[in-house]
Amino acid sequence: MILQKKNSDYGTASSLFELPKAIAEQLRQCADESTDEMAALTDSVKYLWIHLLENDSGSDDKHPASELSDEEWLNVVDEAASLGVQYMCLCVDNFAAKLTRVLSICQWAQSTHGMGVGIHFHSDELMDSYYEELSKLDPDKTCVMLNGECAEASVFLKEKGIKPCELGPLGDRKTPPCEVPSKMICVGPAGTLYRCGLVLGDDRFRLGSVANDKFSELMQDGSVSEAWPGDTSLANDGCQVCPSKLEGRLCGDQNNQ
Repeated sequence: MILQKKNSDYGTASSLFELPKAIAEQLRQCADESTDEMAALTDSVKYLWIHLLENDSGSDDKHPASELSDEEWLNVVDEAASLGVQYMCLCVDNFAAKLTRVLSICQWAQSTHGMGVGIHFHSDELMDSYYEELSKLDPDKTCVMLNGECAEASVFLKEKGIKPCELGPLGDRKTPPCEVPSKMICVGPAGTLYRCGLVLGDDRFRLGSVANDKFSELMQDGSVSEAWPGDTSLANDGCQVCPSKLEGRLCGDQNNQ
């Protein structure tokens, strides 16, 4: 006896592929949405503000401080670069103890990701021995910010081809509400994350930590938009070392010094 197969039992040829086609289409849509989201993030994040200040860890009893390792800092730079960061500022005290780390972070940011780098020394002294070390950085992508009148330091830095910027008191002045934090990531020495260096250590504006959170995931969180006092309209001296100023300093824009 000859057995005959019926289409009704096994389905038509076209129906056999309906489910795989539907799955493939859904995967494609998810991939497109993920790509669009990452593209939007890459367009929105431009600045990285790193604090390496011993007395400014931004920690409390719930978030005990433990400084990041050198490798962890390079990972921070890598992740920031993946979101489109182009300019990075480091605020540093006790530079002698942190010299190797600062140079490592800056050289990695410049050579690997082409970032412009600014270094702000929280000290009035910049010893001669440091100038030679700083000259290892790309002079076209480096700006050193100094407190007060540091004419001698400025001369030495210029001789090494590095752009110095002397920071005088800004004084409190009214400005339009600042929108720069929406384009910035700030990282404290223990890896705590914020949107602006002016709220570093204020747990109300703490986003998370590099140990537990990815930048890309945080940026997609709608609550991030509330992670800084958006109605702030009073500029202060801390604004002078904002990474958003670095772009103008490296390009010679006198209006953005």
